[in-house]
Amino acid sequence: MLDTLANEWASGATRFDRPGEALFAAYADGTFAGIGGLTQEPAMEGALRMRRFYVALTHRRAGIGRLLAEALLRQAGPHPVTCNAAAGSERFWEALGFVPDRRDGRTHLLGG
Repeated sequence: MLDTLANEWASGATRFDRPGEALFAAYADGTFAGIGGLTQEPAMEGALRMRRFYVALTHRRAGIGRLLAEALLRQAGPHPVTCNAAAGSERFWEALGFVPDRRDGRTHLLGG
């Protein structure tokens, strides 16, 4: 996940710099704890997509993921947001209000 993020950034493929996009990092006690971004959702006009969402193993189940996701959702404002939940993370996204919506490469949708 982090390698893909770094490669996409280096190549310029994904820079999180288009309207509505953002890339946030989370730190705990000065240590990198997680990262996540929003990009425009190509399969759904006006929507954003959660991308490269990752929380370090040592910081999972400590609320870092929720804080990071909530900050990204505030950034998204009224726009619908999609995600492609990794196996085992479905309950996390659903606790944030996402509903299953398996189409166009996504697993979940919030709003819209």
